[in-house]
Amino acid sequence: MKKAVCLIVAAMLLFATMSTAFADNYAYAGDAYGADFAKANSVFEEGDVIALFGDSITHGTATGKHINASWFVQFEYYLATRYPALRVKTKNFGISGITTVQSATVQIAKGAYNNKEFNKAIIYLGTNDGTSSYNRTKVNSAYNTILNYLDTRNVKTLTLITPVGVDLVSNPVSKWSHDNAIMKKVCDEVVKSIGASRGIPVTYQWDDYQATLKNAWESYRFELMQDQLHPKARGSSVTFAGIIETLGLPGEVATVVVDATNGAITKQSNCTVSDFKGSTGRVKYTYLANSLPLAKTSYVQEGSEIMDYIDMFSRETLKVEGLPSDTYSLIIDGTLVDTFTAEQLNDGVNLALYNTPMVKQSKTVGDKLLNLAEKQSYVNDLEKAEFQGRQTRFEGDMLMQYIKSAAKSDAYYEKYVTALEERSMEEWWAYLDTLWDDVYNAAQPTAHTIELVGANAPEEKVEEPGTPSGNIAPVIIAVAAVAVVAAVVVVLVVLQKKKK
Repeated sequence: MKKAVCLIVAAMLLFATMSTAFADNYAYAGDAYGADFAKANSVFEEGDVIALFGDSITHGTATGKHINASWFVQFEYYLATRYPALRVKTKNFGISGITTVQSATVQIAKGAYNNKEFNKAIIYLGTNDGTSSYNRTKVNSAYNTILNYLDTRNVKTLTLITPVGVDLVSNPVSKWSHDNAIMKKVCDEVVKSIGASRGIPVTYQWDDYQATLKNAWESYRFELMQDQLHPKARGSSVTFAGIIETLGLPGEVATVVVDATNGAITKQSNCTVSDFKGSTGRVKYTYLANSLPLAKTSYVQEGSEIMDYIDMFSRETLKVEGLPSDTYSLIIDGTLVDTFTAEQLNDGVNLALYNTPMVKQSKTVGDKLLNLAEKQSYVNDLEKAEFQGRQTRFEGDMLMQYIKSAAKSDAYYEKYVTALEERSMEEWWAYLDTLWDDVYNAAQPTAHTIELVGANAPEEKVEEPGTPSGNIAPVIIAVAAVAVVAAVVVVLVVLQKKKK
């Protein structure tokens, strides 16, 4: 009988040992959310609507069909892919040709934004103040009027952006009335000064922009501007980079670190890893990131010509430590992405640089954002027509009369008549909201199966139909072992009784 008890205890210990090994093999540890994301969470909240105040550089008119050159497209693309769960939107109030004084005395004073819903703001004004008519006192007063208006609405101003100046590097003769020396004063005497006094972060891009302008032209003959005043995508990348730095937003998309030696996930940042399996020369797990990487859209590609755009703003890192020396195939959702050495994987690979399913999904988001941006620029054209109407003291329903009257003498206004007959301004803004919904519906991350398979890894054993597989297999095997031991014990007990 004592032998039987010993066998039962041995069977129980066998089961416990197998269960513990199973748990150790599939367990993972590490932080679920990176510190950078925690900091960014204090900047944005779910459902935020950010008003963008600015002139033609924000309006997007000077880009024509090349709306992808605008800084706000890059910023919106970052928001949609980095924080898809928050669904942060922008409302672009950029008006071509507007000055800071006009923004205050026409738009703010006449209630242009009173029926627009937003809770945060970015201000990028001052370029059109940098002319010989510059008056520091007036521009300062107007800038403060805008900020006071936002304060009364409890709108948080995220950052004030300084002008960048005229490109006098690629062409020393300017065709614009804007003066760089005066524009530099706007940066320092108005934007920087007001930001400091009010405690509002300033995206001070003058020095970086002018230095990049000079280096890009002298080293590569790259132009940052389309027409000396309005940035190309390269130039807008400098503005975008400045905003990201000022707001302290993360360049990380997600990070996974695998300890191949011990078969465990040691770090997962801004993502969830499950169903981890590790064996000699093989790693497999299910990966769900909270964010998407930036795809190499046309504007990201241009930005990459003057900075390490993807490595700076889109790091989706996979790092695998302790792999045997070999060449490994990275397979995502059953499709080969690329091959890497054990050394490369040990150093860490940025998945955003490869044609992964995540990058493909992000490209779709980028395309939808361009469609939104084009429609937004069109609505801005309508807003500009209304602004011009306000300047000539047409208000309310009379604005339509003004636009129709202007169309009789200027064909430029005919499209506005057609557009406003198709939809009212309120309906146009509502239409933009539906396009934002399209963007965020496309941006929601999905789970992917990620595999690394060494060229010399042993062949995986193909299980026969009906053979237990997956995570439950070790448990079933352990139970079967216990059953066998129990049967042996029963037989021994019976034989012992017969001998008696």
